[in-house]
Amino acid sequence: MNGSGRTSRWVGPAGGFSFVTVLFLIGLAGAFFSMAANTLPKIYECFLLRELADRVVKEYAQLPLEEVQRRVKFELGRSRVPLSPETFKILPIGHGYRVTVHYFVPLELRIGDRTFILDGHEQWAFVYETES
Repeated sequence: MNGSGRTSRWVGPAGGFSFVTVLFLIGLAGAFFSMAANTLPKIYECFLLRELADRVVKEYAQLPLEEVQRRVKFELGRSRVPLSPETFKILPIGHGYRVTVHYFVPLELRIGDRTFILDGHEQWAFVYETES
């Protein structure tokens, strides 16, 4: 007995986490980090595309379209952002360019060879348009 009149014996997990709870929390954290490892680089690419679109509109407005496309291709190659022509559109307008970005970020959880997605939330669409 201790000084409070109670016996000090271990009663069960009431004094802390059980082993199953710890495993569940580790698994939940692992799933979160796995999804973040797939999604965060794509979100970073959205910011790169937005910055490039703003640069085309502001800095490259006086250049011919061929030179703008060459510079955009160089920037995307340097940043290693693979894009289709429909994703990053450059349209000449009277006093510069209009740039439209349609980029899709997959929201999926990959564990081994399996992929888990939430129906209706398979991807996030990043849409950005700017003009000079």
